[in-house]
Amino acid sequence: MLRTDGYERIHPGGKFTIMKNFGRDIAKFYYGNYSLTNDKLSKPHTHSVQANLILQSMIVGVIYD
Repeated sequence: MLRTDGYERIHPGGKFTIMKNFGRDIAKFYYGNYSLTNDKLSKPHTHSVQANLILQSMIVGVIYD
């Protein structure tokens, strides 16, 4: 069962961003190199310092190649 602890309800990018990418490596989207949509009007999003701090608080592990 998918467990998100409710963060998807308050995520500024919307619930879709969290639910559609749950369990996937989203680094290319997070760091602003790609957009989640295919339309030409959407620009890749660059996250704030505050967003980076929130992300750091949620890290549960790191996988090294």
